[in-house]
Amino acid sequence: MASHRRYTRANGDALAGSLTYALLVGTAPAVLLVGSLAGRAGSDGSGVRRAVDGLAAGLLPAAAAPVTGRLPVVAPHWRPLLVVALGWAVVRMTRALRTGIRAMCGQNAGSGNPVRDAAQDVAGAAALCLAGALVAVVVTACGPALTVPALWALFSAILWLAPRRAPGRPRAAAFAGPALAAALACRLLALAAGPYLAATAELHGDLYHRAGPLIGLVVWGSLCARVLLRAASWAGATTHQTKGERS
Repeated sequence: MASHRRYTRANGDALAGSLTYALLVGTAPAVLLVGSLAGRAGSDGSGVRRAVDGLAAGLLPAAAAPVTGRLPVVAPHWRPLLVVALGWAVVRMTRALRTGIRAMCGQNAGSGNPVRDAAQDVAGAAALCLAGALVAVVVTACGPALTVPALWALFSAILWLAPRRAPGRPRAAAFAGPALAAALACRLLALAAGPYLAATAELHGDLYHRAGPLIGLVVWGSLCARVLLRAASWAGATTHQTKGERS
């Protein structure tokens, strides 16, 4: 109950939505880049496609595995732009992740220095990519049997690295239990999602077949929301400053 109260007090659902949005934005360049590399490698039996198939079998619901066999192939001249877009998306995802975890720990999202925070986001994104790559190697080499231990290690690293070294940061010994519970829960969700996705695949295909403009509108709406919240912050800071000058 204490954990639930902390979660709701820190607006956990809204923060999880922000992380989901970051994942949505980062999916497109990641899929296109992997598809481009797979197309360059050649046949369906290429190393890239074998790695993607292994990861899909180990980490994703079973119904999502066939989708990895239909990766879109883009022209080589798009790859530099896709790399930049993917890098930006990973940094944004890292920021959303550390903001949510810090909020759960009762900490501020940033230090107040935007340059320092941006540098920390880039370093965190690099660490997240490295940790994700290690998990990918383990799952690809050893199969789904080691999915839970690999996720346990990944979640433990995230819970240890994301909070600031300030009051509210949990002790290192406190990460093991929650990280294991999260790994087990994510694995169970992947298993439970398989039948649902298989049963609704045709419906989702018809519903989201032309969802490109909708996703674009979601991105545009998110940017507009950020602008509005920035304006509210600016107005609030100006009002606070004016009251301080009058007093």
